[in-house]
This record gives sequence, structure tokens and C-alpha cells, in this order.
Amino acid sequence: MLAHRWIFGGLFAVLRDTYGDLWTAVELHEKQLGGWGHRPGDLDFLFGPMRDGEHRFDFLLGVEMKVRRATVDGGPGRISEFGRTQAEGIVRAGCDYSLLLHLVVGPQSLEFAEHQSASGIGTLFGTRFDRARGASMKLTCSSLPPGIGYLAVEWGHPAANDPLVQGVLKLFPIIKPLRPCHERSEHWRRANSRIRSALEVIWGTQDNAVRVIRRCPRCHSIVAVVESSSKCVACDKSWIEQPIIPIANSIRKLEPEQT
Repeated sequence: MLAHRWIFGGLFAVLRDTYGDLWTAVELHEKQLGGWGHRPGDLDFLFGPMRDGEHRFDFLLGVEMKVRRATVDGGPGRISEFGRTQAEGIVRAGCDYSLLLHLVVGPQSLEFAEHQSASGIGTLFGTRFDRARGASMKLTCSSLPPGIGYLAVEWGHPAANDPLVQGVLKLFPIIKPLRPCHERSEHWRRANSRIRSALEVIWGTQDNAVRVIRRCPRCHSIVAVVESSSKCVACDKSWIEQPIIPIANSIRKLEPEQT
């Protein structure tokens, strides 16, 4: 799910508008980043700036992603956990910014695939995810630690559209992440120095042309992700799909609906 090119592309497009050109690391384990001994055990996404064609570490933005599966009729459905603890842990791990992302999708069932309903996005014929997204927003925004950003995302196929269409992504930036007020603490400075040192070593093995790296889901090596290949250079195993930055360039912003 994390490596799906459309989800990655949509997230990257939103962040690039705010933070400029970025490098990306996907699913790196905490031990690969210097270790911090608390949740989260890995970073779903980690972003940092590109400056003059080089990987820089002037700021680090970590993303914790949780998936909510709506019911057949678009109801709240279920989510394993909201991710607030992990999002707060990203700051404790030494990142400058932390963003919690809730991805709302439909249930994976034949019943849902055949369910015809009102306009919206879902699977094949579409189901509106307003209630499921609203449930996440209501329960999350009121209890999110200060400074943690929040982004709600709906993903599926457009209603009554060609089933061969890859998908539709609707993003709802709710809270912009802020630099933590305790970043001046000695604990945070040590954590920030540790993770930056680890990233300098990791990116030091990569060519400056590489913009995306990830932990291979098979051999767990940190490898570059390139457009021309979906194979891990360490174990030569194929991935189902890889994140691709150029897809962000094809994300079309929707105009506000006319009332």
C-alpha cells in the first residue's frame, strides 16, 4: 500500500508545493536511522530538502500513515489505530516536522465492487467516503498533539467511470505541521543529530540524481528507486510497484465546487 505510485505522488505533490524540491525515503526502520527505541518502529515516509542538486538535511519531515476501511455504504468502518502516538514519536525521534496521514479506502470485497451508489470515489462504481473521512477527522483533530500536521486522503475509482482508470485521489490538508516547541531541548538536539548523521551516511552512498530510496520489503536493504526498474539491486527481487515522483506532475487540482 505504501509504495503505490498514486498515493506517493499525491502526497509528494502537496508537500512539494509547501517545502520545495524534496528527497524521499520510504519505510526505513528506526535502527537504520540511528535507533530511538520507541514508536514508530519505522518511518512510512521521510522527506528532506534538495538544494543545488544535493541531498540536504536542513529539515526533516516524517509521515505516519494509517488506513481506514469504509463500509460498503461508505460508513466509518474500521481503522487499526489512529497513529497519534507514532506521529508524536516522529518528533521525539529528531524530525523537525511530523505529519499524520489517514487514508480512507473501501473494503476489499466482491460486494463492494458491485455496489452502485451515489457519486463519489470508491471501488469501480464509487461510494462516498465523507462519513468515514469525517469520523477520522473528528476523533483525530481534537486530540492531536500540538504541532503535529494532519492530512486526510480518500482513494478509489471514480463513480460510474471506466474500470480501467487507475484511480482518483482526494486530499484534505487539515493541519499544517509546525516545528516542535521543544526542539531546543537537549534530548531533541541529540535525537536530531543522530538521525541526520545516519541519513548523511545513507545518502552518501547514492548518486545525487537519486531522489527516492526505500527499504526493500524482501531483503530489507536500503536501495534507490528508479523509474526504469522495479527490482531491488541488492536481492534482484521484483516489487509489486514502486513510488514514482513524476506521477506527482500529473496530479490535477480540482476547482472548488460551485454552489
